[in-house]
Amino acid sequence: MSRDYYTEDGYPTEEALERLCNFEGTAGGMAEYIAALMKNGSGRIDHSSDAWNRPRKKLTLITMGWSGCESVIGALHDTLFHFAFWELSARGGLFVYQIPDGLWGSESKWGKV
Repeated sequence: MSRDYYTEDGYPTEEALERLCNFEGTAGGMAEYIAALMKNGSGRIDHSSDAWNRPRKKLTLITMGWSGCESVIGALHDTLFHFAFWELSARGGLFVYQIPDGLWGSESKWGKV
């Protein structure tokens, strides 16, 4: 991830959040971008499966209460990506998204709806 996406204090820049809000590309590309923005928090992509053993990718985000990560989550909540793939949120800044493998490479405007 380019340093241009963070301020000198490690917060995501307005440009980085704007890119998130207007993201066009694959669902996988957006998941990777979101995970990379979670500096000073945690963003991880794992292989997973649903109750019927269909393959998925699981994006796990943890803000650790840091306001920089919270701003990423705030921007993410207004996107098609969030509405399509959100699985759960929990106290402590945990957010989980499940992306079916068949949609991982699908091109779309995943940003604001």
